[in-house]
Amino acid sequence: MSLNNLGFEVIKGYYPIDLVSSTFYELFNVFQIMSESKFGLVQQQFWLRKGDDADVINTLRINDVKKVLSGQIWETFVSLSTKLVNSLCDDGLDYEFLSSHSFYKSALVGKETPWHQDPAYSSKKFSFNNITCWIPLNPVNKESSCLQFVKGSHENKKLLPHVPISDISDCALEAILKDSEKSSVETVSVDPGDVILHRSYVVHRSTPNKMSNCRIALVLIFSAMG
Repeated sequence: MSLNNLGFEVIKGYYPIDLVSSTFYELFNVFQIMSESKFGLVQQQFWLRKGDDADVINTLRINDVKKVLSGQIWETFVSLSTKLVNSLCDDGLDYEFLSSHSFYKSALVGKETPWHQDPAYSSKKFSFNNITCWIPLNPVNKESSCLQFVKGSHENKKLLPHVPISDISDCALEAILKDSEKSSVETVSVDPGDVILHRSYVVHRSTPNKMSNCRIALVLIFSAMG
């Protein structure tokens, strides 16, 4: 199973297309409101490097997606995803829903998300055993901000050194990779209905969005209980 060996796995055509389409439009409307607000300009600074244009909306994030999605859509995604995660993980643990967010990458100017491990944004005192479901709501390839992974980088649950990408207090972190790790990168293209599952410590990033359409992804995180 690639989720265990590589740290990530792609499941094709798992979610109904009408569910994905409805979710795209609901989240797109929220992101449009955000992009026209001062809040959007402030939030996007998280992904900006020195010299980037701070007056152009390029990347946005919604936390706790349940608050902005229709109840039935939300419940269907969580139910289907919970079943999938527990069917793929053969470690004898039960995985339950933990948290959610959604990412928006603007057309043509959507910023990359730097190489990182998710636990870098949490307390270093704990070890994490989470599974993330990364769900594309429109077609995603290398030119439209897809995910890239360092294969097998999750195996020893070791947190790599991470450094801030800018000098502001709240900014993205970037993992420091060895040349050997850079040579083990896999680029993952996916379509609406697909899902990428990955483990907490696998090193990953998203590429910039160079296409003429925005890119939206829904992210559901599950944690091992017991």
